[in-house]
Amino acid sequence: MTKVIGVRFRKAGKVYYFSPGEMEIKTGEYVIVETARGIEYGHVVLGTHEVDDKKVIQPLKPVIRMATEADEEIEKRNKIWYIINISRGLRTENSCKLYSVFSQLVVYFTYGYVFVIDMDRYEKYNKKK
Repeated sequence: MTKVIGVRFRKAGKVYYFSPGEMEIKTGEYVIVETARGIEYGHVVLGTHEVDDKKVIQPLKPVIRMATEADEEIEKRNKIWYIINISRGLRTENSCKLYSVFSQLVVYFTYGYVFVIDMDRYEKYNKKK
């Protein structure tokens, strides 16, 4: 049996398993984990529990740390920018995917281009106007 937590990155998304290490993590908390797309903010939907070794793809990536209030603020800001960019027509049906990575919004276009918005710089620029 392997000790795991279940983390979801979108409301109705797939649940991914991570190793909690020595931390006792409960359902409803938020964590910072490393994924194939980089470091991400995730919602714990399955607290610390044990799962049969056959159901887990080894090696499990560990939880980096519990999310802080600063992480929550960054995540909220990234969601706001996601909505703004959709409303501006940046994203058309299946032409790109948007991901928030802390203070950056990363846009992967299907035709191969990657667009990165540094939110801190963008906010400073807009405040000067």
